[in-house]
This record gives sequence, C-alpha cells and structure tokens, in this order.
Amino acid sequence: MIGRRRAVVPHLEAVEARLCPSGLTPGLGVSRAFNGYQTYHIDNTITGRVDTIRSYGLASDVPVFGDFAGTTLTNIGVYRPSTGTWHLDLRNDGSTTIAVPFGGPGWLPVTGDIDGNGTTDLGVYNPSNGVWQFCTDLSGRASVSFGYGGSNGDVPLLADFNHDGKADPVIYNNGQWLVDTNSDRIPDQVYSFGGFAPGATPLIFDLYGTHDPALAVAAPQANGSLMWYINPNRDGRTVGRYNFGVAGDRPISGYFSTANSLFVNPSTGADVSGAGTYAAPYRTINAAVAAAAPGTSIRLMSGAYVENVQIIRKANLKIVGTGLQSSVIYPTRGDAVLVHSSDNISFDNLWFAAAGTDGRGLVLIGSSADTGLVRTNLTRWIGVLATDTPGRATTLDARYSRFDGVQVGQGIYLQSGTNAVLIGCTVNGNGLGANPRADSGGMVLVSNTTARIVGTTFIGNLNSGLIAHDSARVEMSGSYSANSIQGNGALFFGATTAILSGNTFANNGRTFGAVSGFNGVEFYVNFVGYASVTGNNFRGNTANGLFIGSAPNLIRVVGNVFDSNLIGLNFFAETNAANVQILGNRFRVPANLGQERFGVAGVGRLVNAQIGGSGAEQNVFDDFPNYLSIDPSHTGGTPLQNLGCPNFVILGNIYRRNGVALDPALATHPC
Repeated sequence: MIGRRRAVVPHLEAVEARLCPSGLTPGLGVSRAFNGYQTYHIDNTITGRVDTIRSYGLASDVPVFGDFAGTTLTNIGVYRPSTGTWHLDLRNDGSTTIAVPFGGPGWLPVTGDIDGNGTTDLGVYNPSNGVWQFCTDLSGRASVSFGYGGSNGDVPLLADFNHDGKADPVIYNNGQWLVDTNSDRIPDQVYSFGGFAPGATPLIFDLYGTHDPALAVAAPQANGSLMWYINPNRDGRTVGRYNFGVAGDRPISGYFSTANSLFVNPSTGADVSGAGTYAAPYRTINAAVAAAAPGTSIRLMSGAYVENVQIIRKANLKIVGTGLQSSVIYPTRGDAVLVHSSDNISFDNLWFAAAGTDGRGLVLIGSSADTGLVRTNLTRWIGVLATDTPGRATTLDARYSRFDGVQVGQGIYLQSGTNAVLIGCTVNGNGLGANPRADSGGMVLVSNTTARIVGTTFIGNLNSGLIAHDSARVEMSGSYSANSIQGNGALFFGATTAILSGNTFANNGRTFGAVSGFNGVEFYVNFVGYASVTGNNFRGNTANGLFIGSAPNLIRVVGNVFDSNLIGLNFFAETNAANVQILGNRFRVPANLGQERFGVAGVGRLVNAQIGGSGAEQNVFDDFPNYLSIDPSHTGGTPLQNLGCPNFVILGNIYRRNGVALDPALATHPC
C-alpha cells in the first residue's frame, strides 16, 4: 500500500479556501506499475488518505483519464505505445469497453475535450515535430491536427484556460507553461512555475471547482516520496504542498468519486425506486431533485432534458452537467429551472435553453445560487431572473457564465434587493430575435439591487449593455461594454450608485440623423445618486463617451481616456444640478479628422464643473479643432440656449495638435 512507503503524513497545506465552487472538485492520486499491471491509488477528498484502489492495464502502458462517455465521471484507460491502441473502461468496472487504434510508437497520449461536446477526446503528440492529432469520436480517425511545440523537453497538456468549455493546448518545459487559447499556435498566456526537481511531472486540474486551472508539479524527493507543488492562482507561488505517492509514480487527477451523487440520463434512465446510480440513473432532473439530500451532486449525463425543473425549499445541491453544449435543459415552454426559497444551489456545465414563448432560463426567487460555465442561448425572454420572496432576498454568484443570445428580452434581470456578483461572464447579443421587447438588452437592475461586476463583457446587445434603475448599486471594473445597437454601454437612472473603474465603453449605438447617436455611459436627466468614474476608456461611441444629464452629488471623472467619440464628455443640465470634477483625463480625436468633434461640452447654468488643475490633475486634449477642446456653448441648437451657459471652471490643462502645444485661447470656446 502507498501509505507504508510515505516518509511523512500526507496532507495538503495552506491551500486557499474554496469560494463558491459551482462544479465538482477533483480527486488526486497516482498510478503505479506493480506486478506487471497498473494500479491506481486515489484520494478523492485531498486529505492524504487513499479511498479508492483500482487496477487496469499493463505496467508498460501509459495511463490516460477523462470523461470519455459524457457522464461527468472520469474513466480510466491506458494507451499502449507499442501498438498505438487506447483501451478504455467506460463502465468503470475494470474491463475494456472499447479499444481504439490511434497513435503509434513515439507518439505521446494527451486527453481533453477540444471540441466542447462534453466528452474527452483522444489525442497524440509527436515530440519530434510538435504535431498534435485528435480523434473526437472514438473512431480511430484523426479529425483535428495542428502543430504547437516540438522543442526538446516539451510536455503536452490540455486544459480550458479561457472558460469557453473547450480544452486549450499547453506546452510545459522546465517551469514554463505556454498556453494557446485562440488557436493561432502562438502562446497568449505564459506562466512560470516548476523546475523543482529532475523527473518532475506537470499536470493541470481545477482544484477549487471554479473553472480556474491550477498548475501543479509532482516532484520526487530525496526521501523517496512524491511532493506535489500546487499553484492555483498561476502567479508562480506554491500555495499548496501535497505529499502523496512515491518516486516513480505518475500523478493523476479526475472526478473518480460517486459519493453523494445522483446520476441522470434522459435517454437511458428511469424514475424508479433505487435509481440515481451511475449504472442505473434517473431519467429526469426533477426526480433526482426530489430524492436529493443536502450535500448531493446531481450529475447530468449528456443529453436534452425536456422538462421544467423546480427546486423548492432545498439546500446545498449541485446540478452539474458535462458541458455548455452537451447537457441541455430544454423545456417546450416556461422556465428551464425555477429555484424558490432554497439555499446554496449550484449550476455548472449546463445550457438553459427555454425557447418557448414565455421561456426564462434560470429563475431565482428568494434563494442563493451560483453558476459556473452555464449558458442561456436560445432562451426566449430572460436568461436569468432574480427576485425576492417575503423575508428572503436572492443572491447570485456567477463565474464564467454566458448569459448570451436571449431572443427578445434581457440576459440578466435583477430586482427586489438581489445581490449579485459576476466574474468573467459574458452578457452578449441579447434581444436580437424577431419582435424584441422594448426593454431588451444586456443586464437590468431595479429596486435596491446590488451587483459587483468584474471582467465581464456586454457586447452587441440590442439596447443598452447595462441599465440600472431606482436605488440599484453597480460596482463595475475591468469590464467591456461595446457595440450596443440602439442604446448605451451603460445607463443609470434615479438614485442609483455607479462605481466605474477600469472599464472600456466602445462603439456603442448606431448613428441616426445628422449627428445623433448613443453614449458610452449615460447618467440620465433624473439621476440623483452617487457615481465615480475612474480609469475607464471611452472610445468611438456615436454620441458621447460620457453623458451627464444630472448630478446633484459630486461625480469625480478622473484618469479616463476619451478617444474618437463625437463628444468626449457632455453635460445637459435642465432640471437638476450637474456637479463634476474632471481631472487627469485624456481627450483625443484622430489628427486632421476634418469633422467637428468636441472634448468637453455642455449646456445649462446648472452645470458646475472643474476642468483640470495642476500636475496630475491636468487634462490632456489632443488634436481637436480650434475652440472645440472645451466648448461651453455647444447647446445642441438654439431652442436650448435659454438653459444658459454651464459654469466651467477651467484650470490647468494641456492642449496639443499633432504633438505641438496649442494656445489655450484656441482651445476653448467662449459662451
């Protein structure tokens, strides 16, 4: 047994807390050649204790692992280099279910789901020339081939680094990890971690169940043990050390355990007493939900689930599929999933496709839920709707989820005190179906909701990318809102709060009429809330980069870039005061454009704006026509002149044209 040969008690040290893991967490283990065969010693809880021992394959075989059958469960297999044959145990009973000839002497096996169909593909890598080949259907025929790597010492690996549900090729060589996520065969992500000892083996796994690949290197130690060095954040630091196995073992990872799991298969399952095992799954998700105790993972095998799933007064459940394209909840009408008065419900590797007339993908009522790698394409009305029930608000934690392609409504609609976090999500292409609703678009927040949005995209929605009403609060950073067709990048009404930092708002709105278009960000004429706009990029919007129609509470606009908008920053204060500090920004248009473009402009005696200052507070205005860097007389037409001139306090700024300083007298238009 492995335990008798360890020099120290195995354990995983100082690994960060697992925050909101929506997916399954892997087991770790080793394979060992013993008495002519391969044996597998697996620790499914990462506590250093062997809880599963299996045997499969010959000692000369190379162990391979993956979900080759589309069941959420990792199968064990072997690759036989002498013949280039893969032997796979798809029933997990220790026998060969299928043997596939693919490869040959000199080729190295590599596995991963490269086409995103929910099953692991067979791959081989030629170290002499860096050629990869893949068989995606167990036929033995290569359907994908490309070149990547080929240097001496290169080790091929696969993992999903860009959260699109498809495995990306990785080359490891002496502590360098070269990741190609865009299929141009040039590394676009590079990490440094490893080189701990000669003979170390690299591997990649999702340690926390959050779809963030952790880098790991298992290195033999002087005392004969095998030490795993784990870097979950891919920042080069060893966060966890795991002593498991002995020198000569091969490290492995996968989802081997069936503990606390109920399996569902819409094709072969049956909703009968005793169902839910891997061998005898349920047919419907609803039957599994009814049978599930807290702490259960409901594991959806690949297929279409034609049902309206209801999760009512449940707690601590995970609903996990095989992939964004392969486990589909597809009702003929109504909601794909309704969660009511429930706590800690997780969804992962799923597609909510509620395409019926009143279809909504995921509806959360008075519940807490998290999503990881889910999608809403083809849903008819709303991708995700979150609201309260008396005494219970809803919380949503969404990571790497795709709230895209809703036909006539919104990707996300939050109301009634909902608290949401979006990290690395997409909210794209919503409202583009026939007969869209007037309020269709990306994401809507109303009624005292809160959303923290990080690294999320809002691209190509029919109306605005993001809209906040009432007393909603938005904290948005590192995100991208672009190409809204007939709306703004973001739009804020009423007593909302907007903290915008490090975002890009680009190319929003089609131009209509002579000069009319839409804005990167708009604070509407009834805005009476609080806002901060720092370090953002406003680029190519068809009207204003930033439009402020009202700001009775001071808005600081600091350190932004306004590039090639019709107007960089524009005021229109008709009813409420607009109080703004404009400091340390850069405003520019293309040199010698020959069109009338403005840096800062406005109308209305209720505008009070400080523009510039000393040192870092100076704004830079590049390449604007004479008198249009700052134009307090841009009224939009004579009917608006009765609103009066804005009160612009113009302090120190830098004005340039073609890189040459411009006389400030030529930069500012008198009112």
